[in-house]
Amino acid sequence: MTSDLEVVQPASDSPLTTHPVARPRQQGIFGTAFSFLAMLACAMGTMVFVLCRGSIADPDIWWHLNNARYLFTHHALPNADWLSFTVAGHPWMNHEWLAEIPYYLGYRAWGLSGVHFVEFVVIELIFGGILIYSYRESGKFKAAVLATCFGALLGSVSFGPRTILFGYLEMVALLLILQRYRRKGQGGLWAIPLIFGLWINTHGSWSLGLVLFGIIIAAGFPKGSWGRVDAEPWTPTQFRNLVVTAVCSVAALFVNPYGYKLVLYPFDLAFRQKLNIAHVAE
Repeated sequence: MTSDLEVVQPASDSPLTTHPVARPRQQGIFGTAFSFLAMLACAMGTMVFVLCRGSIADPDIWWHLNNARYLFTHHALPNADWLSFTVAGHPWMNHEWLAEIPYYLGYRAWGLSGVHFVEFVVIELIFGGILIYSYRESGKFKAAVLATCFGALLGSVSFGPRTILFGYLEMVALLLILQRYRRKGQGGLWAIPLIFGLWINTHGSWSLGLVLFGIIIAAGFPKGSWGRVDAEPWTPTQFRNLVVTAVCSVAALFVNPYGYKLVLYPFDLAFRQKLNIAHVAE
């Protein structure tokens, strides 16, 4: 029978000449895959899957599928409302066109099961990223799993085949990149403009991501210690890199089919589309 302990003989000049030293063997890939921590991660993924069940009943999905079908049929985005009865022909732009494509491709491949599959994959990626973020911050995997499960319970109210899921995914990606840069000072910032370039074409929540980016940059100015909270300022090089990245991210927002109009859309929605805001169920 093999043992889980590896016996290490001390050096000849060591005073411990009669008792071997025992230390745990390093786990291989097989041992890691079936470790307790891996089982916790699988349990979290299973919980997210259970919370996703039955979330297909989102009335907006049919509108999104029709918009994507229009794009694939006409190879162009609509510039006017073509689905409404009372305001048909009214100028309109499909500000979430890119997020509709995966759902439509899933629907074409497997029907409603395909739509549900796309939703499930995106949600699993979101909470997988949250788990990684929490583990990096706390250094405790069990606590990170617990926090992620609690977050999944709170977030389940937004589960469904919705375009905002891609906005959540892009926000998690943004946080992971900035977290790595803050902790290690290493690259990855080049991906942030790409994220915003995708984000503006998937959902209007990109504006919140830009605000969050600005807050994280500003949080690197103070220096001090308050109990368990320690603040270390950005170095001049880090701050310069972040400012350049922010400028490139703003420029990337204009890489879209509608130009500056899509950049202004969240503000138009907030301040001018009162009727639309009043009928948003969320």
